[in-house]
Amino acid sequence: HASLTLHTKNEDGTYCRRSCSSRPVIVPPNILPHLYGQLVQTSQGMANLQKYGDLQKLIEILSNAKSSNEYESLLLKSAMWALGHVSTSTEGVEFLNDPSIRIYEKIIHLAKFSEVYSIRSTALNVLGLIGSTNTGANVLYKLDWICVRHDRNTYWPVCEPEDWLSK
Repeated sequence: HASLTLHTKNEDGTYCRRSCSSRPVIVPPNILPHLYGQLVQTSQGMANLQKYGDLQKLIEILSNAKSSNEYESLLLKSAMWALGHVSTSTEGVEFLNDPSIRIYEKIIHLAKFSEVYSIRSTALNVLGLIGSTNTGANVLYKLDWICVRHDRNTYWPVCEPEDWLSK
């Protein structure tokens, strides 16, 4: 946090603006991977997540999509993040792509129409996670959400030609 902010904490506990000359060396943040995103990368991990991960509760929170107070908004955003990380594997996308629960349609709806902007931005980031796999991008494409298709090693992503107009 101290690497990214222009404010610094004083001895009395208050924050003041830091001068440019006293700015510390920027250290890249250490962002740990999401547990669900790591578990779904193997079949055994996905099986354990289905058995012990309480995915049904996360699906229920997303289905209700309550955001009338801060607690409900945080709960909804955390459920979206967890389900988005589950979608970073083909097996996870196939598990969540159940027509009866329509998870991906609900996330797209939140990204477009939620009155809480932080929920919209979380939904957009989660759609990026879902679209990071070919299977996820195909599911989103069928729901009229177009994803750029490239792997993480491509420096200049090129959109594969798709026939969007004939759809």
